[in-house]
Amino acid sequence: MNKYLQILKVVLLVVLIDQFFKFSIPFFGFEIILNQGISFSFLSFIPANAMTLLMIIFVGVVFFLFKNEWLAHSVSSGLFFGGTISNIVDRIFFGAVRDWLKISFFDVYNNLADWFIFVGLVMFLLYNSNKRINENLIE
Repeated sequence: MNKYLQILKVVLLVVLIDQFFKFSIPFFGFEIILNQGISFSFLSFIPANAMTLLMIIFVGVVFFLFKNEWLAHSVSSGLFFGGTISNIVDRIFFGAVRDWLKISFFDVYNNLADWFIFVGLVMFLLYNSNKRINENLIE
């Protein structure tokens, strides 16, 4: 199967899951926090439109800088880019990212997309560091 299609399937699944929870979670009593920045509200002083544009540019640059590596790992790519795209969708429609998962010991909120991004990035880094270690052992 085409690598782009594999990644696209994971991206669409991640976006659908994240958006479903963001829309349905208030019915279960969870509080929605609008986060204009990125993790831990970092850079929240940047206007919403500028932040959205910066995130789109960032995603494009990250993909093209490591295109071959991303294409080699469709699940980690789909998780990372799906989570990122879902948060960008929030920025476009709400001017901020909708966070609802409270991390009590840090007193911060995040969402499923943030966890998809984190897991996808960790998987990507592990795959690629393991690949480099194996290449060095062969040489």
